[in-house]
Amino acid sequence: MFKRGQIALAMVVIVGLMLAACAPAAPAPAAPAAQETAPAQEAAVAPKGEPVDVGGTATGVPYEMKESLYGGKSLKLTIWDWHIFRINYWNEITPKYTKMYPNVTFEIVQVGGEDYWKKLMAAIPAGQGPDIFHFHNAQHTPFTQNNLIDPFPEDLFVPSYYRENYVGMAEGHFMDKEGRIRYLPYGSMAADIYVNKKMWDEAGLTENDIPKPGKISWQSPRS
Repeated sequence: MFKRGQIALAMVVIVGLMLAACAPAAPAPAAPAAQETAPAQEAAVAPKGEPVDVGGTATGVPYEMKESLYGGKSLKLTIWDWHIFRINYWNEITPKYTKMYPNVTFEIVQVGGEDYWKKLMAAIPAGQGPDIFHFHNAQHTPFTQNNLIDPFPEDLFVPSYYRENYVGMAEGHFMDKEGRIRYLPYGSMAADIYVNKKMWDEAGLTENDIPKPGKISWQSPRS
C-alpha cells in the first residue's frame, strides 16, 4: 500500500462455526435437581498471546492489543490471492497475527489469476467466498456497486485521516458513492519523463515546450 508512512493491516473478521454429530448418543440420566439451576459454563478463553509490532498508526487509530478475539474460541480465516510473491508474504505475516491471538489461524489459498475474479464473483454471493482477499482497482465498479466488498469500519479506518495522508483518497478513489472506504492501495503509479538536455537545447526548445498535464496525447501500441 502506498502512503506517507508505513502501513499495517488490521484484520478482525467473524465467521460461523459448524458442528455436526457423527452418531446419535444414548439418553443421558436425568441430572440432580440441584444441578439444573447451575449457571452455564463460560467458553474457554484462549491462551494470551504475545505483543507484535504492527507498524504504527497507519489506519489513523493506534492499535491496542486485545485480551482475546472472538471470545477465545477457535477462528480460522481464509485468504485468497493470485500472486505468488504476496502468497509468500501472507505466509510470513499471518503467523505473527496468530502469535498475538493464538485462537486465530489462517488458510492461505492461491487462485489462478485467469479464474480469480470469476470465482470471487460467484463465491461471495453464495456465501462461500474468502474472509480476506487481495483486490485490484480495475474491479472497483462491479464489486462496489454489487456490495461484494464491505466498507471499512470508520472507527478503525478514519476517512479524514486517509484523505490527508493517502494519494487518491481526496479524489474519492477506493471509496463508494457514499464516501465509505472499500479497499486500500498497495501502490500508486505515475509517469516520469527524462530529457536529454543537450539535444533539447540543440533543438531550440525552452521551458514553454515542456508538455503540460492533460496536453499529452499517447496511444498504446497494443490498441
